[in-house]
Amino acid sequence: MTQRTVIQRLLAAAMWIAGLSVTLVTSAAVPTAQALVAQDVLEPTPLGPWYQGTASFFGGPQATAADTFQVSINSGSCVVGLSPDNELIKTRAQSACGSCLEVECTGPRCNKKVTTLPVLITDSCNRDCNATNINMHAFAYEQLAPLKNGRTSIRYRLVTCTPADPIIVHIQNYRATLGGWLRLAFKNVAGDAALTAVELAPAGSDFSAASCTLNTSSPWLALDNTYGAVWEASNFPEPPLDLRITNSVGEKVVIKNAIAVAGIVGDIETTPQFPVSNYKITSGMHPNTTANTPNETRGNMTARIMNPNPRPNWTALAVRPEAAAARTQEVTAVSERAGSFVGVGLALPQTPQEEYAVRRYSQQVRHV
Repeated sequence: MTQRTVIQRLLAAAMWIAGLSVTLVTSAAVPTAQALVAQDVLEPTPLGPWYQGTASFFGGPQATAADTFQVSINSGSCVVGLSPDNELIKTRAQSACGSCLEVECTGPRCNKKVTTLPVLITDSCNRDCNATNINMHAFAYEQLAPLKNGRTSIRYRLVTCTPADPIIVHIQNYRATLGGWLRLAFKNVAGDAALTAVELAPAGSDFSAASCTLNTSSPWLALDNTYGAVWEASNFPEPPLDLRITNSVGEKVVIKNAIAVAGIVGDIETTPQFPVSNYKITSGMHPNTTANTPNETRGNMTARIMNPNPRPNWTALAVRPEAAAARTQEVTAVSERAGSFVGVGLALPQTPQEEYAVRRYSQQVRHV
């Protein structure tokens, strides 16, 4: 064998190894459907009755050029859109955006391994959606039924959200001039995720002070829920600012220094979170649901998801380790006060005009 032949074979082997390495890295970087499903955290608690409906999907290999195949989902979870005529959107705060559903496949061609799936409502479906249709991302839909089916029969119900991360403040727009204008939303909100009030105040304000009304003065300025999960404010003080958010059961969480830099946009990591155990189980019948009974009678009782090995009430903390001690101290201090405050936490360091990425850690602390 000549020296030239040996060199050619070595080069060919090196190119094959390099190609294999690229393939391995590329395939590992693409998230799988399983990776997009909610991780092993607290088991969701039902908050309402089952509704009958159908599921369709968007995105995926059958998408058009205007709706390309997406390998990632912004919220980090299975996402769905509901029709504006859906009863959940009509009756819930934030038009149900940010709430969680448990979806169960009831059609003839359901996947055997996964029959129920927790999903997050992130959008509305104005086209091709009737009042009982749920439009799911392809990654979520294919967990329940093959994509080739196009549509499948389902039933769904409202459940508590059990994110593995603390709350994230997502600032969409921030005009720092002309008195200021702010548009923001919240991700990873635990519980029923229905925020009924969002307020801001100069950093260091008394977080237990009453809200500002026509007849009283307060450092806390209420934001307007303009649409979906979006809240807006104008003519507010300069940063740093604290945020105070209230959920549907009256629990409040304060995020200190939530907005530390004027004009910042993107995701801001924080340390606090709502508990997921303070919700009543809604047991009753809804006239539009159909029970799976021989005579298909109307109405379906909602039962608690039973766990033979109940876990303690843990609230996951998934932020940088240096923030864990700060959150523990803050929550402990708040628990000593009377009232409906369930947590006070911090926003992590911010840089102007930086788009923040979510970092996940496995550390957990007990909710005080």
